[in-house]
Amino acid sequence: MAPLELQGNDDYEAIARAVQPVPRHRSHDPANNQKRTDPFQFGSRYLEEGDDVFEFNAWDHVETDADYREYAELQYLRQKESPVSEEARDKYNANPSKFWNLFYKHNASNFFKNRKWLHQEFPILTEVILEVGAGAGNSAFPILANNKNEQLRLHACDYSKKAVEVIRKAEHYDERYMQADVWDVSAEGEDSFPPGLGPDSVDVVVMIFIFSALSPSEWCRALRNIHQVLKPGGHVLFRDYGKGDLAQMLDAGRFQKKKAKLQSSTSSPDTEKVELN
Repeated sequence: MAPLELQGNDDYEAIARAVQPVPRHRSHDPANNQKRTDPFQFGSRYLEEGDDVFEFNAWDHVETDADYREYAELQYLRQKESPVSEEARDKYNANPSKFWNLFYKHNASNFFKNRKWLHQEFPILTEVILEVGAGAGNSAFPILANNKNEQLRLHACDYSKKAVEVIRKAEHYDERYMQADVWDVSAEGEDSFPPGLGPDSVDVVVMIFIFSALSPSEWCRALRNIHQVLKPGGHVLFRDYGKGDLAQMLDAGRFQKKKAKLQSSTSSPDTEKVELN
């Protein structure tokens, strides 16, 4: 066989693949042995030795190693040594709607990415749905965009009236299928049901990063309210932060830096008090 003569503009990677094809990877599309694109099923991304760890933004079925667990334990200790002050806890828990409204006033719908993966992970999202903590609609609107059910009724509720305003003013807000309301999932008495809903009326409840936004004292009430609105056999789609996840590890370091800066800023009697936001 004559040797290959490569020209300046030749695709060296393509030639190498043709001569010695890359072994098929079980995380890749079997049709072309390349990174899967939508739609794909979660649980199919396997990290194997020699892989490019940045090919996907997350991998499935991966156990943390001893080094990471040791690092996580150190971060837990750092967080316990620097707890949020009682004054700050009382301040934010006493009037949370003020701070959520302020957040959505400045961020509107440009802070969170739309959760287009919801239909891939949860194909049952085609019935009566209640989303708790709907924010600016980053889950609700992707659900609506994929809807093929004329009977769909999507209740998007949030604690912040500003967030609800953002949803209602959005281009894709469609009252035929969607209703956005202010609702506190931990409310008691007459307010324990979302507007327009009653007992046993919802097929699916979506709760993404909700419990981490509540005070632990509100968790039981929130669960009771969700249970009473669900139909028998209904589903709760739940996602939240976990102990040792990357968000906690990164926040530990950031909080330490903010605290050090705060202490430095308030060390002089002539310096105004600085509050962490």
